[in-house]
Amino acid sequence: MVLYVDFLKARPDLLDKAKVLVLEDERRCQIKLGLAPSDWENFDLSSVDANFYQPITRAFTDVLSETQNLTILRLKSIDLGEEIIRLICGLHYLQRLTLMCCDVPSETVDALTAGGLPISSCRILRCGSKE
Repeated sequence: MVLYVDFLKARPDLLDKAKVLVLEDERRCQIKLGLAPSDWENFDLSSVDANFYQPITRAFTDVLSETQNLTILRLKSIDLGEEIIRLICGLHYLQRLTLMCCDVPSETVDALTAGGLPISSCRILRCGSKE
């Protein structure tokens, strides 16, 4: 994956033209939903070292930060930390955001509810439940 990220970062001309971006960790989602192949059925996601996903999240963040003209963003099994939320809110052309099996760390939830993230300008992202 890092190879692909390095390639994309070296080609800002491609990232500038990107309108649709899909970032997903398919295996992680399958495990969460109980749909993983049989040899993974007893795998416990909580047993994965907390630092394991940091390079993956960093790679996703690196690509997302360079794609400012997106109209469609689909995230699947991505940790929605503060940096990714900020990047999403900075996508001025974004028309559709799809989130599947994504986790929002408690510190990000706290920042959202306390108003510590700039979501007021993001018309597609709101914190709280619909009443």
